[in-house]
Amino acid sequence: MKRPFDGPIGAIGGALGGGPPKAPRTVGMAIKMLVTAKEAGLLIGKGGMTQKQIAETTGCKLHLSGINEHYPQTSLQELSIKADTSEMVANGVLAVLGKLSEETGKILGGEWEVEEGGARVHFIVPTQGARNIIGRGGENVKMLREASMMKVHVEDQIMGLGDAAEQVISLAGPLQNMQIALPMILEKVEELATQPFFANWAFSCLAATGAGVKGTLGKGKGMAMDGFKGGDAFKGKGKGKDMGGMGMGGMGMGGMGMGGMDFGKGKGKGKDEFASYGGGAANTQANIDMLSQAVSALPSSLGPDRSQQILFNCAAGYVSALIGKAGAGTKQIAMMTDTKIMIREIEGNPNERSVVIKGNVINVAAAYLHLASRLANVMQTVSPDAPPMS
Repeated sequence: MKRPFDGPIGAIGGALGGGPPKAPRTVGMAIKMLVTAKEAGLLIGKGGMTQKQIAETTGCKLHLSGINEHYPQTSLQELSIKADTSEMVANGVLAVLGKLSEETGKILGGEWEVEEGGARVHFIVPTQGARNIIGRGGENVKMLREASMMKVHVEDQIMGLGDAAEQVISLAGPLQNMQIALPMILEKVEELATQPFFANWAFSCLAATGAGVKGTLGKGKGMAMDGFKGGDAFKGKGKGKDMGGMGMGGMGMGGMGMGGMDFGKGKGKGKDEFASYGGGAANTQANIDMLSQAVSALPSSLGPDRSQQILFNCAAGYVSALIGKAGAGTKQIAMMTDTKIMIREIEGNPNERSVVIKGNVINVAAAYLHLASRLANVMQTVSPDAPPMS
């Protein structure tokens, strides 16, 4: 389900070379959202019928990034809703939310646990729109919170450059209160709709282009889906150097928050190479069902408990490839769950390194699965005749 051009969901559009010059793209009003892969599937429907029905009943155009085209620093797809008027866009958003809540009466928005009748919704607006929503001294966002009785968090981090610069607005609270919050958000975005840059922003898709992030990462703030708290800054113990990495809370029990860089003390002799984060998946339906049952059986008290850990040894010859250039390997794993990963020297054992994963129980397990998969691939690349990883 690629999205190289701005056609309907799942469609392949755009002319290739030649022909008359294209007319400038115009749009009356637009807003974007972040959705999980499951939510994207619900919106598309069988044969694209759900997307078509929403478009026909609301007059909106819905455009979704591909299944493997994730919004920067997340595992979520980007949904754009465009129409001639703000009212039509509001109807489109409410139709989308209605569809996503059909099965369970709530919208998870990437979280595991959401109260009955609750919603976790993440909008994307132009950076100037985010400023309008905050208002002078925060007066507008305060009014939004009081009127809607929802938690509202405007992400500090700016995504994209130039006309595509944008920020995420995360809301948490009763689903029915979205009918109050949504018009207030759209009103502030609509103030920009006549600006020359707005159409370019409306038709841009950072998920489809793989665009990076503008500005610095961290200071403990970010996409906090579970009460809007940022990633934790970790501090090790003892000797050594602990290079804390980006912390994006996962789609599991944790929130999604960009963590600050932690240059604290490592534990034990040697140095902790990187602190990073990951999310896991199984390759077969049987394994997926098994993992799902295990997660369902967990008591809710384990959600905030970040004291869980897994430790295993890795051959020293594979460590560099496992970490990747400038830590890219473990940092990529880092982007989906809120677990800290440390690779340390083992005193008296120069042939192996110790790999420690810390966090809550679900994210630790997910991080281990990703690391095991990456290590197996590294072993096959470095030593094709090596036996399977024990």
